[in-house]
Amino acid sequence: ENPKDGREGARLTAEEGSSPRSRAASGFDKSTIASALVLLPTISIAACTACWNVSQRFFNERYGLNVWGYVAIDQVLAPLYVGPFLLITDSLLCTRSLLLADEDKRERLPEALRASMDEQVTSWLPTGEGIKVAIGIALANTRVFFYFHMLITYNMSQTFFILTLLRVISSWLFVVVLANAIPERIGLTQAQITKMFGRRTIALKFAGSALIIGALVLLVCFS
Repeated sequence: ENPKDGREGARLTAEEGSSPRSRAASGFDKSTIASALVLLPTISIAACTACWNVSQRFFNERYGLNVWGYVAIDQVLAPLYVGPFLLITDSLLCTRSLLLADEDKRERLPEALRASMDEQVTSWLPTGEGIKVAIGIALANTRVFFYFHMLITYNMSQTFFILTLLRVISSWLFVVVLANAIPERIGLTQAQITKMFGRRTIALKFAGSALIIGALVLLVCFS
């Protein structure tokens, strides 16, 4: 067999493999994988949110759990699932490389906890960062308080509709107002602002907002 004929056949085979149809199929496979990677976490978040909303009404009606009890339980349970997650993330090399940012990979969990405490407390007194953390925790608990109160008091579907709509509006408010008016106060760099207002980012944000609002309208209409 002529070696030249073999090389020519290999070249033709490679060209056939890179034909438009082959490239389209390859692009379709990548798009399918990317869609699945986005869809699975979205379904998980939706399922967890639904369970979170329904569980509040269930425990309130079945066991008389009020908003103060729910907030107290939320504060106790949070370390029970956040703590093991942090330990697993810190101890396994594969999770550290996938989940942690480059600057976080340089220190282990005990070192990060000590550094965080040093930033927030000095001589048993809170620093500026510590005050910010305390305000953030207070606001988060206030949000949980009002969410619980609304979900057990009013129609669950309509409450979920209004709260999700408020999230969409708040997201646009952050992009349009805060990122333009006071970017330095919220720690945005010029590169981040440019990326936020890129055509692709804005188009995806419009599409996502339209899908969310459409789904919520259907939810209310058929509930």
